[in-house]
Amino acid sequence: MASLYRPRVVTYKLNGRCRTPDGQRVTKTTPGAVRVESGRSPTWYGKIVLPDGRVRRVKLTTDKAASKQILSKIVVEAKLEEYQLGGQFAAEGRRTLEQHLADYQRYLADRGRTPKHVAMTVARIRAILDGCRYVRINEIQPSGVMGCLADVRRGRPDDAENPAAEKSLATTNYYLTAVKGFTRWLWRDRRAVADPLAGMSKLSSDGVAPQARRDFSEDELRRLIVAARSSAWTFRGLTGNDRAALYLTAAGTGFRAGELASLTPASFDLAGDPPSVRLAGTATKNRKAASQPIAVATADALMPFLTNRTASEALWPGTWNEKAAEMIRSDLKAAGVDADGRDFHCLRHTYVSALIRSGASVKTVQTLARHSTPTLTLGRYAHVGLMDLSSAVDMLPDLSSNMSPDTLAATGTDGAARRDRALTKTVRIRGYSGDKLRLNGQRGEESKDTTIYGKSTSILAVDSPGFEPGTCGLKVRCSTS
Repeated sequence: MASLYRPRVVTYKLNGRCRTPDGQRVTKTTPGAVRVESGRSPTWYGKIVLPDGRVRRVKLTTDKAASKQILSKIVVEAKLEEYQLGGQFAAEGRRTLEQHLADYQRYLADRGRTPKHVAMTVARIRAILDGCRYVRINEIQPSGVMGCLADVRRGRPDDAENPAAEKSLATTNYYLTAVKGFTRWLWRDRRAVADPLAGMSKLSSDGVAPQARRDFSEDELRRLIVAARSSAWTFRGLTGNDRAALYLTAAGTGFRAGELASLTPASFDLAGDPPSVRLAGTATKNRKAASQPIAVATADALMPFLTNRTASEALWPGTWNEKAAEMIRSDLKAAGVDADGRDFHCLRHTYVSALIRSGASVKTVQTLARHSTPTLTLGRYAHVGLMDLSSAVDMLPDLSSNMSPDTLAATGTDGAARRDRALTKTVRIRGYSGDKLRLNGQRGEESKDTTIYGKSTSILAVDSPGFEPGTCGLKVRCSTS
């Protein structure tokens, strides 16, 4: 039951004044005070009788119609709370966002997130909430968050007490991802009726695509390792030889910087068949332990680096992984390699791209990369070069062999020249042993007849000699019969 009313305004005066000579307010207990009624209050009040019999009085507005609507809403909320319908949202809405954020921090830790990840995520969320001056859930709005993100990206160079450098678009989106994860958790945990930021998407670069990561060629990778090995400077405790072994391991395993920082000599089994390296679940991104095979050549190259080291000591200790991009770009500059679009994570891209070029199946590459989906493996990490595209085009069927010389001569072309070209073709092959093709020819030499895709052929010349069979596609001229 609820009702509107305007209470009478009653005051007490002493000698016509509302305050005593010493400045105290005159009340009905003041000796000699006189009660004075000055009509009704201009403000409407509401009186609500709660289910337990208690009477609740609330101050409303000076407008009667608006006060009636507010009172009706209060009555509805009281009924919902009485029947435990919506009462939870009302109770959670009265709690501050800082209290909810503390619960969210515990939630992330309970899910097994690393302390560093939890601290960084909470710091980003708090930066947005404090920048928008949000206190409770119902205050969160996409427009306000967008304004705070703009401030984050621009930085605060004019703030002498708390200056902040300008941040990249990718970093700004990390802030957005963090706060969106928080509001989504509020909704899923039944602390909010809906996710207030559900419709927000990542910030774009106004039509200018950010520079994508690029993989390294084999020559660039060798030059990087050689330059690091011969370097005389030390980066956060890592000598040139340490960095050379680090780059070699990263390119041979595809491990991330944080995963490499956790490796010890005990993590490697270089004498195994095949050689392998193990990662603890506490170091991997998906929190699952992994055992990764490595190439025999990589294992032989790492053997001297691991010799005479304590089994439990970190191979690459320190905080280098926090500035891994700065480290590798310095070595790239010394090696004379273009550093644009390159950072330490490009070594992982190089690893995945090399696996694709080797002819490994998509499932194999996905497993070695420890990706959740093949779409991530092929769409983001696999890079295609011009030679890869040329190899694919050269494998298309030769449709010209189905056209008769007479038909070609009737069009005015040189039939003899066309027939000569029809006797030879350019194909891309790979060196395999066993029942598949074995490449024995060198430039200008004729090798034995063999079979390519069911056709008897004779290898006449190798256009690109000097590569080991199985390491890359070789372009050859073959006569067909």
